[in-house]
Amino acid sequence: MFTKKEKILIRPYWEKRYNQHREKVIKATPRIDFHPPAEHNHVALKLKKAQKELERQRQIENENIRLLQRLGSIMTKKRIDNFWQTPRPNFLSREPIIDYTASKSRSRSSSIRELPTISDDEKVRRRSKSAYRCTACSPGIPSDWIKEDDGEREPFAMPKESKNVRLRQNSMPHICCLYCCC
Repeated sequence: MFTKKEKILIRPYWEKRYNQHREKVIKATPRIDFHPPAEHNHVALKLKKAQKELERQRQIENENIRLLQRLGSIMTKKRIDNFWQTPRPNFLSREPIIDYTASKSRSRSSSIRELPTISDDEKVRRRSKSAYRCTACSPGIPSDWIKEDDGEREPFAMPKESKNVRLRQNSMPHICCLYCCC
């Protein structure tokens, strides 16, 4: 099938190249890459993790210092400071009559607490306020509670109805207080 020219000039090179290829195939052995992958600094060293750990350690140190100060004050005074920094929680989160912020500024050494003087008309006004639970539901509102109109109307935008069907079905009616909407 080969021409004379190919048999004499080209075939020896083809055979030589083929024999070299066969030797390489016979000598070939399987190779496994057992080297570790290249390390990248931004992957190996997680800066955000280190920052969070430092912040956590600082917070623990600050809390330990506060704890030591507290224990030191307990050991020197032979008792625990058991006073409220804020007003005590009362039943049903009712609003207190006394302004606790003003009494907080006074010294704690005075054992008798001075109550602010309240005039008679102020007492009547407070009683009338406590009788009305909700301004929306109460039939009579004292005139001093109503703001006087300046002649300018405040713009009022009606709330838009939600387009979400599930939200509209599950929405609860507005509850203004415990006494009128239940």
